[in-house]
Amino acid sequence: MKYTTSIESHFEGEYLFTTDCKEIYNKLKRRKGFFLVIWALHKDYWTFEAPFPNTQEALNVLNSLTNKKAVKIENRWEVEH
Repeated sequence: MKYTTSIESHFEGEYLFTTDCKEIYNKLKRRKGFFLVIWALHKDYWTFEAPFPNTQEALNVLNSLTNKKAVKIENRWEVEH
């Protein structure tokens, strides 16, 4: 099964991390500074909000969570794993 995890800028300095992978969800919910803002009831889908000073730092967190390199698709950075 393919999972997708992505980040996009929500407000200046605020980023949304979206995933459909339970393993990444468990990592995000344990991280300090990440707040669950959206979750689906009948599907694996979660969105966390977190503050970062710039996009590069948020991208580094995404890459370290998934152990993959993110690619830019439209207005968000996405990783398929």
